[in-house]
Amino acid sequence: MIEAEIFTSENIQTVKWDKYTNGTSLKRIFEPWVCYGSKAFATNTNHVIHLVACNKLLLPILVANSSKIKNKSYLSSLIGQYINYTQEEIEAGDKYSRVHKLIASVFLPFIGFLLQIFGAEKVVFVNNFLLSTNLYPTISQEELKAISDLLIFHFPNDAIIFRSVNENTDEAILNDLLDLNYQKIVCRQLYMLDVNNDKKYKKKRPFVMDNKHWLKHQDDFYWEKCENLSSAEGQLVISYYSDLYLKKYSSLNPQYTEEFIELALLSKMLDFYLLRHRETKHLKAVQAVRVVDGVITTPFIGYDQSEPRELGLYRMMSAQLIELAEQNQLVLNMSSGASSFKKQRGGKPFFEYHMVYAAHLTFFSKLFWAVFNKVSEKYIKPAFLKYEV
Repeated sequence: MIEAEIFTSENIQTVKWDKYTNGTSLKRIFEPWVCYGSKAFATNTNHVIHLVACNKLLLPILVANSSKIKNKSYLSSLIGQYINYTQEEIEAGDKYSRVHKLIASVFLPFIGFLLQIFGAEKVVFVNNFLLSTNLYPTISQEELKAISDLLIFHFPNDAIIFRSVNENTDEAILNDLLDLNYQKIVCRQLYMLDVNNDKKYKKKRPFVMDNKHWLKHQDDFYWEKCENLSSAEGQLVISYYSDLYLKKYSSLNPQYTEEFIELALLSKMLDFYLLRHRETKHLKAVQAVRVVDGVITTPFIGYDQSEPRELGLYRMMSAQLIELAEQNQLVLNMSSGASSFKKQRGGKPFFEYHMVYAAHLTFFSKLFWAVFNKVSEKYIKPAFLKYEV
C-alpha cells in the first residue's frame, strides 16, 4: 500500500532528502519555503508552505494562513485569478465594450464577495511552486490517491486543488484525478509546441523570420547559462521581470523577491539564461526555464524595455526557447497570453485546469464547487475561447 507523509516547519529537518528524486538539490529551496512561508519569496502572497512526500516524489503545498487573507497574486488566490485579474483585463483591454467594462466594475466585485463567503480561498494548492506554470512529474493514480487521502485528513475543511493540470501533457493525471472524484475548473488556455512530432512550425514565416533575426544579431549578443548572479545583476533581473509582468501587465502576477531568484538558481529549480551584449557584457534579457519529465516551460522572463522595439529582444527569447526544446527533444509549454504570437510559431491551444476535490466538505461547500464547475464549463471556457485569454 502506497503511503504519503507531510512535512511542516516543525519536522522539515527530519527529511531524508537523498531518498527523493532531485531531493538533494530541492532541499535548498524547500527548507526556506517551509520555514518562512510564501511571502518571503513572492510578496503578494501569504501562505504557509508544507511538503508532501510520496514514494520518490516531493511536492510543495500552499495553505492559507486564514480564510480572511486576501492574497493579491493569482497564483495563490482563486479570487485574485478569476475576479481581480479578469476585472483588470476587461477594464484595460481595448477589445471589450463599455458595457462589458461597466458590468465588470460592478458585477465582478460582488461575485468576488460571494466567492469569499462560500470558501473559494479555503483551499490547499498541490504542486504550487509559486510559478505561473507548474509542471508535473510522472505520478500514478495510487500516488494521487495517497496524497489526496493525506491532505483530506490534515485539512478536513479545505478543498484540495491540484494546480496547472493541462489536457495535453498531463492528460493521464487529469483522467486519474477525475476517476478519484476531482472536478475540473478551467484555469486558462495555454499553447503547446511538440518539436518532436510536429515539424510544421519550421515552415511558419514568423518562426523563420525570428531565426533570421537572431542570426542577424549574433555578432552583437550572446546567450549564456547562468550559474550565479551578483547582487547588482540580481536586482536587474528582478527589475526586468517587474517592468514586464507587474508594470506592463498586472500587479497580480507574483512579485518575486531577490531571495526567490537566489534560491531558484541555487536549487536548480529554474535554469536561468541571460542575453548579454558581446562588447559591453551588459545584461539585456533573462528567461528562466523549468524542465520536468520531457516538458520545458519558461515561467520567468524579462528584458530591457528601454531598447527600441525593432531590436526584438522578445523575439530573440522565443527563438532561443524553441532552440532549447529542439536540442533536448522536449515538448514546449508556451504558457498563456500573447496567443497570436504563439500560434504563429506553431503553438496549439489546450486548456489547463484546477482539479478540485471537495467531496469531504459540507453540503453547501460541495454545492458551491459543483456550481463553480458548471459555470466554468458553460461560461468561463467559452469566454477563454472567444477572447483567447
